Amino acid sequence: MARYRSQRHLIVRLIAGMSILLLPLIVAACSGRTDAAVRFDGTMRDSAGVVLVENHGTPMWREGDVWTFTRRLRIGVADGDSTCMFGRLTGNVTLSDGRVVVGDAQYHNVRFFSPEGVHLSTQGREGAGPGEYGGFIDLLLGPGDTILAVDRRNRRANVVSPDGKWLGSFPTAPSKGYWIASWDDDETTSQIVSLMRPIRGEVAPEDNRFQLLIRRDFQGAFLDTLAWLPTTAFVTGEGDAQLVHLYRGESHYDLCDGMIVTGHSDEFRLVWQRPDGTVERIVKLDREPLAFTEEDQATLHRRIDAMAQETGVTREEAAEFKSRFRYESTYPAYRQLLCGPAGTLLVQRIRPLRELSEEELPSSWLWRVPLGADEWDVFDREGRYLGVAPLPIPPHRHAFTRDPSGAWLMSGLERGEFDVPYAGVWQIEGIKQ
Repeated sequence: MARYRSQRHLIVRLIAGMSILLLPLIVAACSGRTDAAVRFDGTMRDSAGVVLVENHGTPMWREGDVWTFTRRLRIGVADGDSTCMFGRLTGNVTLSDGRVVVGDAQYHNVRFFSPEGVHLSTQGREGAGPGEYGGFIDLLLGPGDTILAVDRRNRRANVVSPDGKWLGSFPTAPSKGYWIASWDDDETTSQIVSLMRPIRGEVAPEDNRFQLLIRRDFQGAFLDTLAWLPTTAFVTGEGDAQLVHLYRGESHYDLCDGMIVTGHSDEFRLVWQRPDGTVERIVKLDREPLAFTEEDQATLHRRIDAMAQETGVTREEAAEFKSRFRYESTYPAYRQLLCGPAGTLLVQRIRPLRELSEEELPSSWLWRVPLGADEWDVFDREGRYLGVAPLPIPPHRHAFTRDPSGAWLMSGLERGEFDVPYAGVWQIEGIKQ
């Protein structure tokens, strides 16, 4: 009997010891934490109701966790069927039934394609009348797959039905001292959001320091102001004394699961806030700033000299132009923000000038913003750093959606061999819900 009791006591002690060892795993499982969450190397703490997330830079993703992109559809031809030949693609959306809609600024129309890439219909032509377009076309998706085709040259937004019929339009011309810099659709409310930038000299000096992020209904009517974002002066001075500042950080935003994520790229600090302005979380990532070097400066100057020679500008004029540049010591902390699938946030890294070939150097907006890299830092919906996702194309005029089977898709615009434009859809593998 004594031997039996001693064995029983030993078993009880072993079980108790194992329970202590297993307790962290049991708590993690009961609280919904994943193995990835256990590996989070940063800190999360509450400060007056705001969650502060500090990421130290170690990815939570392990080998095999990184997303992969598989092409599902590519629409466009270099020659042949005119309905599938594009000029300058500027917008695209994917409807709930899988149809793909693209806007072509060169051919001044909006085209509808089946989920298999077969052309269905075309809406619009060049002009300024009802259902016509003058140039750059932004596409946004509204309630019931209604499409808003923003015609920037004609300064109006055209409402188009899911079957390609023109339903009317409303003006988007500058008013009350502000002009519309960008448009976004708010999937959670089926409304639209526009970024309003102040027109210098037309608003009070204190208001000129901010951009307005406002919400509208699908007929263009103002609903409310969501956020005030600080402006950045890239050009200072007057007349011949003007100076161009490269590369200052600037405000960025995107709409994520009913939240507004904002940041200013002079630092890696991102703010999640509700539409009423209440801040929910602030997320930081520890990373050394990317230096702007003499090699970067020399690369930019070579590009200016080449452009001057191509356009007949004298060396003296080019030298005077270059003398107006004032360089920051570092690049911005990131290029842009992008709300991704399953509540994630993607933040594009900077590609320094010194890594670009002569063919890759653009000829216009390079003076204001740096180029973005193919690598994107990915954060989960709690703001924890997951790792790096290499997107297959620059995410210009794109969207993330899910097909009826639940698979995540990314639609976007790209340019292939000989600079031929295409609209594409990729399936994303490896996303954990």
